[in-house]
Amino acid sequence: MIIFETTESVIEILWDVALAFFASRIALIYFTLNFTSGLIIHYLLHHHLLLAPHSSMMMIITSLLMLAIPPLYSRMIIQRYEIPRVGVFRLAIGAVALVLMVLAEGFVSWVGQEEGWWNLRSSLSIGNASSGVRMMMLLGWLAWYALMPFGMMFLERREEEEKEEEEKEVREVGEDGRVGQEKR
Repeated sequence: MIIFETTESVIEILWDVALAFFASRIALIYFTLNFTSGLIIHYLLHHHLLLAPHSSMMMIITSLLMLAIPPLYSRMIIQRYEIPRVGVFRLAIGAVALVLMVLAEGFVSWVGQEEGWWNLRSSLSIGNASSGVRMMMLLGWLAWYALMPFGMMFLERREEEEKEEEEKEVREVGEDGRVGQEKR
């Protein structure tokens, strides 16, 4: 007895929904790791090392750490969830994580300004740098963050090629049957 009659289009739709859920879940994890790390870094540098929030030393340290974090988390998530090397899928993960990051940063900026913790106009300046420079740095970091899952494909390809070359060297078998011997 068939309760529901299914066609290929129904199965394709269900598969697309499952992939969207999978990508959204991974993007949420990627966003949470990066956002939490950024908050912790800012808190530690500002409250424990007592660096002024807009000093050039604070901005250099924060910038270097925030450039190093997305590749680490991207790599960790790709390995943990065994994400296939499909560019569209990885771009979707980065795009969803980017939307979450922009919303969270906007919310934190809005709450900070409403509570009087900082003035949004003064927070867009870095020492003597203009707000345009600060905005370009922010947009550059957001692009780096969003494209990192996709960019890891190139690193994985290079690692895979190196691994195949090593395996090829190990598999070479000589005429006498010994492994690793060159053929004569």
